[in-house]
Order: sequence, then structure tokens, then C-alpha cells
Amino acid sequence: MHLHGSFAERAVGSKSARRRADARAVLVLFKASTAGIDSIDRIGLFNNHL
Repeated sequence: MHLHGSFAERAVGSKSARRRADARAVLVLFKASTAGIDSIDRIGLFNNHL
């Protein structure tokens, strides 16, 4: 249950930040699915930014 506890703490602590990150990830994945080869660079940059 340790993971559940830390997840709950993070969700409460930075809910808007997490929601923003989720929206960004969805946007990156959506662009990746439509951008072709360029998507590899986008996902790599996104993961490095995290």
C-alpha cells in the first residue's frame, strides 16, 4: 500500500500540475501517432524533459 499512499499524496499535493502533465502526454502521444518519424524526436525530448 506504500505506492497507493505516495500516489495519493502526490495527487493532493500537485493535482493541477499532474493534470497538466497528463494533458501534455496525451497531446504528445496524439502528435506522435500523426507525425510519423518526427514523433520519435518529440517523445524523446518529452521524456528527457521529465
